[in-house]
Amino acid sequence: MNMLLKLLFGKSTKIQDEKIGELKTRIKRDNPSINYTWTSVKVVANQKKETCFIIEGNSVGPHKQQLNAVYSIVDNLENLVRDVMSKLPDKSVYKNVLRGEWKEELYLSAIYPTDIWHPRFEITFEQLDEKASSYISVTWENGNITEVEED
Repeated sequence: MNMLLKLLFGKSTKIQDEKIGELKTRIKRDNPSINYTWTSVKVVANQKKETCFIIEGNSVGPHKQQLNAVYSIVDNLENLVRDVMSKLPDKSVYKNVLRGEWKEELYLSAIYPTDIWHPRFEITFEQLDEKASSYISVTWENGNITEVEED
């Protein structure tokens, strides 16, 4: 079975990253010109749940530009939350949540790229209550929030 998995999906490869955890992918051919998607799950920035990271890269590892962008997002999470709050409509349910102890109700659930070659990411905040289905989705590009959507 293991040989069949390697043949169909490639060899499982892992890279340990101190900041965002163990990045994993499956590599079919050791060719740096082929794109691969690297994933990791880790609790970051004093969150109460794990964040899912998806980063584009190649057989060597994640693209450095994308990895640095993800680091910037994680390192500046509090500032990012303040920027999100300022961009939400006044009648938003989340306006007061983000002003206070937002980590008691929300967590950073995912960061994933929207473009392979540019530092543009979708960032999602979800409620800690697993029964709740509301979220805030943010488009982040070069350190700036370009779009905020909530449900």
